[in-house]
Amino acid sequence: MPRYAESDDMSQLFTPLRRRAHNHDAVRTYVLLQRLGVPFEVERTVCSDCRQVLEERPLKRAAA
Repeated sequence: MPRYAESDDMSQLFTPLRRRAHNHDAVRTYVLLQRLGVPFEVERTVCSDCRQVLEERPLKRAAA
């Protein structure tokens, strides 16, 4: 079993995978979601490259 110096900690042993940094290209999408059984129309701003949700805001209650 390998021995590690006392200064080494777990964060140095297991480094997370890093993705190349980029500028997010914002795209607005409109989706229908349910919250507590109530349908809502939601405006989402997502990055077109990595699909990360940048912003989300409810617009109105949708028709049931």
